[in-house]
Amino acid sequence: MTTNVEQFLTANQRPDYESIQLQVPIILRSPRILMSLMLIFTDFLSLFLAWLVVGGILLMFNYQISQRLFVEILPFILLSQGVFALRGLYPAIGISPVNELRRLTGSTTAIFLLLAAMTFWFRNAEDYSRINLALTWVFALPMVPLGRALMRELSGRFEFFGEPIVVIGYGERGKETVTYLLENRAMGLRPVMVVDSIDHTEGRLIGGVPIIHIDDPAEIRMLSKQLRIDTAIILASELPQEVLEAAEKICRGAFKYLILIPDREQIGGLGIKKFDLGMYFGLEVKRNLFNTWEKLLKRITDISLVLIGGLLVSPLILLISILVKLDSTGPVFYGHTRVGMEGKKFKTWKFRTMVPNANQVLNEYLQKNPDLLHEWQTTFKLQNDPRVTRLGKVLRKLSLDELPQLWNVLIGEMSLVGPRPIIDDEIGYYGDRYDLYSFVMPGITGLWQVSGRSDTSYEGRVSLDEYYVRNWSIWMDIYIMARTASVILLRKGAY
Repeated sequence: MTTNVEQFLTANQRPDYESIQLQVPIILRSPRILMSLMLIFTDFLSLFLAWLVVGGILLMFNYQISQRLFVEILPFILLSQGVFALRGLYPAIGISPVNELRRLTGSTTAIFLLLAAMTFWFRNAEDYSRINLALTWVFALPMVPLGRALMRELSGRFEFFGEPIVVIGYGERGKETVTYLLENRAMGLRPVMVVDSIDHTEGRLIGGVPIIHIDDPAEIRMLSKQLRIDTAIILASELPQEVLEAAEKICRGAFKYLILIPDREQIGGLGIKKFDLGMYFGLEVKRNLFNTWEKLLKRITDISLVLIGGLLVSPLILLISILVKLDSTGPVFYGHTRVGMEGKKFKTWKFRTMVPNANQVLNEYLQKNPDLLHEWQTTFKLQNDPRVTRLGKVLRKLSLDELPQLWNVLIGEMSLVGPRPIIDDEIGYYGDRYDLYSFVMPGITGLWQVSGRSDTSYEGRVSLDEYYVRNWSIWMDIYIMARTASVILLRKGAY
């Protein structure tokens, strides 16, 4: 009698990645090797392009360029990639974008400082162009992460990118996990099969991924060998104990890599590290927002960026102010009372994007269109809001209406990055997670804005706010601000 796995394989439903791997040399048939080579090539290209940009800038200022400059920059590129490898950045599976950014920045900076120190140590500084090296480092800091992001975004659309994985466990969290990985292929984990050990779900698909039923521990133990897949995600809360033990057991046919998702995730993720208790295994959870110095650093960063950015965008603010006044009657700025840190009320300032009698217009519109009442009550937003002016639609699409909130940041009512400020009626949506929201200052941008913005459900927005508070770091703020720029340029999910 054939097993469920054998039936799955003989039904010509083998994962597509195997047929693709047969078209490349043997050394590339391992997805981790292929992903590593793609990242190595991308990093080399990004670092080399940074050097070319610097060369172009130096030429503009009549700086003498010689072939020796390439020899100078080559050690910087190769040493940087060597350190990237030591920091686990090839193939960077299981590393969050925030930690990847932190490791890339730290590694690139360390190599620059090392090479700069060596030129003085060996007293050969005159043989190297320090300005060339310094400028290459400056441009490499943003270009390397950007190059990786673009490569993943483009390659993630093809089946050969990403490590094929099996998801073992299929309940609510299993569905969320598979859906999330399918929607975020740039992470490098591609589900090709889901195992349900509780319900009989043969023949069903989730996002094109087949679901099969296996409740025999012996089959689970041999699953990796039969499918020729090295990695599995195990949902501990959605598996019978005997199946869980079989999946974790070390044997000849077992998975080489196991990603275990525990019952609860409220302890956070980015701030967790192993803690050795001798014969016991422990997890240490670091809460950065409890650290006075970390909070001070966040505040200093806010003030510095607002002062610098405010000066740069002041002509734009003046122009928008004039256009708002010309577009419709009413004041230029609009202040709305919101709930901030520790439940304190404050006014968030925006450019006015609505008609003066906005509430009356909204009520009349909802009475004429009762089918849109649910959309309004669920998200407090309407995709085609009748209250918004012509200029207001443009300002909202580009998020320029929120520029006046730089003043809120400067006086300490808001931060550049944080949960979006809410009104009293929205507190109920947070439930017992409201304490987390009120623990930090609300922000102009945040995880919600870079994760779909208006396309994200309110429950998803609350979960993102919770994740931000539990896992905050200055690197997360930098990542969110960089992602915000790309989201605004792509105009995704904003209305």
